[in-house]
Amino acid sequence: MQLWKCCNHLFLLKGVWDEICKDAYHDDKIYLDKLLEGSGKLILLDKFIDKFRQEKSKILIFSQFKQMLDIIEEYTKLKGIQIEKLTGSVKSHDRIMAI
Repeated sequence: MQLWKCCNHLFLLKGVWDEICKDAYHDDKIYLDKLLEGSGKLILLDKFIDKFRQEKSKILIFSQFKQMLDIIEEYTKLKGIQIEKLTGSVKSHDRIMAI
């Protein structure tokens, strides 16, 4: 499970976020860089998002880890990208409205 988390983002591992971001959390640019550095998948997503934004296309992202979706949500906020996040905790009415 730990290797699976590591393949998604280093911040999914216990204590890594505290160690890497202890001084970067209040500087959006540095924090964004740290988020990207922690995941090859997020670096690729960053490139896809730039491409699809130019094409005015939408992206649908799936993850088996809610924490990974939380990291992606932080990333999109820092990039100024509006998202809809659907997890098991979203009520069915809200889910329908989001879709």
